Amino acid sequence: MMKVGKIVGHQKTIYSTHPENSICEAATLMADKRIGALIVLDDDQDIAGIITERDILRKCAGMNDDDDARCALVKDVMTPKTRLITAHKDHDLRSVMSTMTENNIRHIPILDHDELIGLISIRDVVRILLEHAEFQNKLITEYMDSTGRYL
Repeated sequence: MMKVGKIVGHQKTIYSTHPENSICEAATLMADKRIGALIVLDDDQDIAGIITERDILRKCAGMNDDDDARCALVKDVMTPKTRLITAHKDHDLRSVMSTMTENNIRHIPILDHDELIGLISIRDVVRILLEHAEFQNKLITEYMDSTGRYL
């Protein structure tokens, strides 16, 4: 099975934000880049956590009419590093999918030891597994056509 390090090796950019940025800035970046999560990096460029569209939605849904979402900061709604679920680049895709499913998360940072090398979404996982299944199906079909054997 494919290792997640191979998948993130094709990512050109890991989008990030700072804990002191507003959630509106984070949401705008996510919308502009058509992504569902940002890695949160501190002043030293170390991982501070992750913020997702769900985090922002929960914050906005819980606000009173007097609250202003523009004032809410990333650090107030993000999942902090202490609770962050990550995967190592050598983990296989199916185990990462299981981790994401069991923990009800849609995005998972991929590390090489303690260094961030990418971010995988559940959409990435499903797309890759589908491509793999289609490839296997094609091989089986070609084999059956070439041998005249059918199940």
